[in-house]
Amino acid sequence: VTVPIAVNADSMATWILPALARAAERLPVVLDLHREDQDHTAALLGDGTVMAAVTSQSQAVPGCTVTRLGRIRYRPAATRAFAARWFPDGVTADALAVAPVVDFDRSDELQTRYLRSVSRRRLEPPRHYVPASADFADAIALGLGWGMLPDSQREARPGVVDLAPGDAIDVPLFWQQWNLRSPLLDAIAADVLSEARSSLS
Repeated sequence: VTVPIAVNADSMATWILPALARAAERLPVVLDLHREDQDHTAALLGDGTVMAAVTSQSQAVPGCTVTRLGRIRYRPAATRAFAARWFPDGVTADALAVAPVVDFDRSDELQTRYLRSVSRRRLEPPRHYVPASADFADAIALGLGWGMLPDSQREARPGVVDLAPGDAIDVPLFWQQWNLRSPLLDAIAADVLSEARSSLS
């Protein structure tokens, strides 16, 4: 049985794959993963493309159930050299206005949310787009720009530092799935929920 699931890139890169691998090992399923931003995965449920999704949407899609998974905490991160060059006086609105930033893709709002939270105005710094989670983190580690990284990805790259200790954006995640009697889908959901409880805040 093919089970299509929508998953955001950071979840795929940091925590969900072990759960899906365990499910696929013991269940007669093949997984068809659709990578999409967590703010947009619910739309794939709504149009019937997928049967389940990791999403930031707490409101159940019609015909679906919703379960809270936890949250991913993102912090502004860059290399020490990048921070010294672009933020010599710390993270200020003036520095953020000119320091190059790395976005995942044009749907990625995390960096923009952080810019607004610090500056209280719309800033348009130079933007690089790197649409793969591990490559996004590597681009920051190589000094291409600053960006919002999950703690686990930042800590795995020794040269990357927290630009503003104490600043963070928490993204809540939910598991939504079709509300139907499906032991296979329920078993996959149980593995995902178990992994989320041990991996997410």
